[in-house]
Amino acid sequence: MNSKDLVAHYLTDNEQGMKNLITWFLNEIMQKEATEQAGADKYERTVSRKAYRNGTRSRSLKSRYGTLNLDKLLLRISRSKIRLLNDTQESKEHLKMRL
Repeated sequence: MNSKDLVAHYLTDNEQGMKNLITWFLNEIMQKEATEQAGADKYERTVSRKAYRNGTRSRSLKSRYGTLNLDKLLLRISRSKIRLLNDTQESKEHLKMRL
């Protein structure tokens, strides 16, 4: 639902429109927070990525406009396999140098 639809819905049905507007707004905030925590946008490949999106979970939040159904994003922490291999190779090289 885009912002114009939300405003139009709010003007025609004030209670339900406000509920939809708040739900949309909170979901957008959670999307931005997930992007910030992951270190990259959705589908973006970057070296600075700290986590990957791992789906959503429905969560409810009680408000004065009724229960809001939000999509809580799940993040999976990334582990760099390349770094592990590099550390292992460095350890082997140090071991060879000492022998």
